[in-house]
Amino acid sequence: MGKKIRDISGVRFANLVAVKIQGKTSKGDMLWYCTCDCGKDTVARLYDLTGGNTKSCGCRKTPHSSSYTKEYRTWANMKTRCQFSKLYLKKGITVCEEWVKDFITFLNDMGFAPTPKHTLDRIDNSKGYYKDNCRWATILEQANNKDSNVFVEYNGQRLTLSQWGERIGIDGTALGARLRSGWDTERALTTPIRQNRKDLS
Repeated sequence: MGKKIRDISGVRFANLVAVKIQGKTSKGDMLWYCTCDCGKDTVARLYDLTGGNTKSCGCRKTPHSSSYTKEYRTWANMKTRCQFSKLYLKKGITVCEEWVKDFITFLNDMGFAPTPKHTLDRIDNSKGYYKDNCRWATILEQANNKDSNVFVEYNGQRLTLSQWGERIGIDGTALGARLRSGWDTERALTTPIRQNRKDLS
């Protein structure tokens, strides 16, 4: 049996992302077709990629000046996810053409992350990455934006269980348990947690 070929498709090496096998050199070294963060394509030896000898298409001798910033890593990882993630491919999640081609356009549209804890979030999870559908959000904001969230409407406000819990001081899990057990919305949201006994007793 021949030697098993190492599959590195979708793996990032500095500014390069391996896409597919391109062939072999005359010495038998595996060649990989890669895309560079600058938008160009190149072919590199597997040994040079894994060894850190090849980090870009040659657009610069050193990594891109912004490649160590949060915004640049976010942009690069966003493109990689949409190109290789099975879940994203299945859902048809893509990056708009303007952002795919140019990091500066992405940065001009989104600006810098407000804090190190903010990450890129899609407002409508059924749609792709483009200016009007993206924002910098905290972990809590992203958690409240999941497709699986349960929304509860009360007094004209429609919030997730977590958001209600944060507002009234009752854990969202407890609120969910109350509603599943048959409590009406008003009772679930206005009854204080009883100390030292089960909430649903």
